Amino acid sequence: MSTAPIDSIVQLASRLVATPSCGGIDPPQAVLGIVHAWLADNHLKPRLLRDGEGKDVAVLVEIAGAAPGPVLCLDACIDTAPAGDLDQWTEPPFCGAVRGRRLLGRGAADSKSGVAVLAHVARHLAGTSIPRGSVHVLFDADEHTGRFGGVRAYLDSIARPPDAVSLGYPGNDCIVVGSRGFLRARLHFTGKAAHSGEVERTGVNALNKAAAFALKMAASTFPETHDAAFCVRPPPPR
Repeated sequence: MSTAPIDSIVQLASRLVATPSCGGIDPPQAVLGIVHAWLADNHLKPRLLRDGEGKDVAVLVEIAGAAPGPVLCLDACIDTAPAGDLDQWTEPPFCGAVRGRRLLGRGAADSKSGVAVLAHVARHLAGTSIPRGSVHVLFDADEHTGRFGGVRAYLDSIARPPDAVSLGYPGNDCIVVGSRGFLRARLHFTGKAAHSGEVERTGVNALNKAAAFALKMAASTFPETHDAAFCVRPPPPR
């Protein structure tokens, strides 16, 4: 394959965008079914992965090389953020329309175009000879909910974690190395109940504590990093 099959990529991406898959709102089976059928039609033997409740949460294609070696995972999430206020859209969020050189709709960038691109990469790799190792092409749902159900199902389905992962986020002009990561914490702020008419005002409002903590976090800064091999700066607190 000397050039990328742009028309085919756009066609698949448009179908995916036109299929609502907002995380936590739309069941992902429909959009997973589209990419699963496309992969199967192209003789790639995709597998549907299920979570602990038996629900489809990801599609996986495994392409083995000629000899054992490292495993590379090419991943793009297939669910999206919610569409929000529909009146704020200039086009319907699930139109999947192409206007000039733009694909319109929720998930066009994050990351159904990436799914379409990597599906074609999988087809290309399956038709070549990988000398060693293997490539896993993963399209995971339940990402925008923060539960990462598709990735969890993938890790449960393989013998060991992949040696490297590349995410299919379109729009960058280069490969960005690194991952900022995240930490989720559940905090509890305690107060002291008191009557609003109490003269001595012994009550303590837990919301005031939480607000002070949030403001202190927002004002905090992280040290600059200067690692040439890890060019992604840490995110601000959220």
